[in-house]
Amino acid sequence: MSQSEAFGDIAHAFLGSGYGSGRSASVSSLIANYAGPAYSCAMINAAAVTKAATKFQLLVQTNPGDPAPECTRKALSRRQWRMLEGRKSLTAKMANAVDVAEVADHPVIDLLWAATRSFLHTQLYLEVLGCAYWKPWLPKGGMLDRIPQGFSVLPAQQIAPKASKDLTAPVLEFVWGQTHIPPEEIVWFHNPSLADPFVGGDSWLRAALPDAALFAAVANHILDSLANMPTVSTLISPAGAPTTFSESFNQQRMQEDIRKAAWKRGQWAILSSVQLDAKDIGKNARDMELTAQRGLSRDGIANMAGVPVSMLSPDVNIDNVKASARQHAETAIYWRLMLLEAVINEQFIQRYFDPTGRLYLVFDDPTPSDVAEEIAQDTSDRSNYIRVPNELRADKNLDPIEGGDELWMPQGMAPISQLVARDLNAQAAAFAAARVPQQPPGPTMPPETPGKPAAA
Repeated sequence: MSQSEAFGDIAHAFLGSGYGSGRSASVSSLIANYAGPAYSCAMINAAAVTKAATKFQLLVQTNPGDPAPECTRKALSRRQWRMLEGRKSLTAKMANAVDVAEVADHPVIDLLWAATRSFLHTQLYLEVLGCAYWKPWLPKGGMLDRIPQGFSVLPAQQIAPKASKDLTAPVLEFVWGQTHIPPEEIVWFHNPSLADPFVGGDSWLRAALPDAALFAAVANHILDSLANMPTVSTLISPAGAPTTFSESFNQQRMQEDIRKAAWKRGQWAILSSVQLDAKDIGKNARDMELTAQRGLSRDGIANMAGVPVSMLSPDVNIDNVKASARQHAETAIYWRLMLLEAVINEQFIQRYFDPTGRLYLVFDDPTPSDVAEEIAQDTSDRSNYIRVPNELRADKNLDPIEGGDELWMPQGMAPISQLVARDLNAQAAAFAAARVPQQPPGPTMPPETPGKPAAA
């Protein structure tokens, strides 16, 4: 993008469509501004969503009167149950469930596992354009009639949804060049749009377009300034004009010292024995103001993308990295996963594999865990008799141990049943010993007299 085009986008963003030719924030302008910090933010979000999307679970639910599922399944762990109980969107769906189990083997799992790269492309389109499209590969005829064998991510900038007048089916068809695709053959992801809630899709880049265009314009201006910058950017001169012979002599010494320049850390180091004045002629107040504005534009783009500014800065410590990752997961990635989950369940799994809705996909919580906090919580739960050892082991997918379903007491950390049995056995032994009759003492032998033989 040239500097004039960038400033044109800035003027349009601030002055509206009455400026210039009246261009709008079109798809081409969004893709053109997909650069600099906008590119970094979009890639950070898309990579985080892709990483979290690989940690999905396919569940099957059995309601009253439903036949037993035919797929291979396994019981949910305590951790999975707690995760499902914390999902308010599943409360109504699971209210009447007789059983919920995890599916261990299903074609949906194979398709989604093979679609890791597709998740990245899908989320990038959502970040930049606000919409994304999957085109399932649907064979016709035979045993696999209309059973997806895979899918392709279509170029969202070339797809145009055609609205209908039926609110129950707002999209009549999708137009891709000369191809008209019915809505039942497209999996359509789109962000909410206030301007067009039925077929529209907004992106944070559309809202951040002024900042993105300003960032590009300032970058172009800085590049032009560097290209036109004079070879000499700093003037060095003695502090004051020589008035005496000694000062003139010192000036000659200074000129010799200048010839002894050494390259150090990318800058010339001048060795001189006289006082020098240095004047920077390569920068001005306007350049420094534009550089500061460039940083403000970057921060504005990051805020609209939901990316913590510290993720774009190299000067951070480990504590800032952990706090930023947690904030990013909670405020940005979680809700993006919820959008993917809802669309995949409704337009992919229920449409092509299970119209009853018993089969559905659930993503794990992307918030990173704090190991130190988890250890402290587990220790507190165990010492305060809140959870038994096998519950703690189940959270970490470990096998149960003998005696782990009971509370453990502090005396050597043993199961309470063993301590009670030990105390009861000790009491029983003491009681039995108290009831044993004492034997009468035998005859007493007289003491022996020294020097006298013992009696026969």
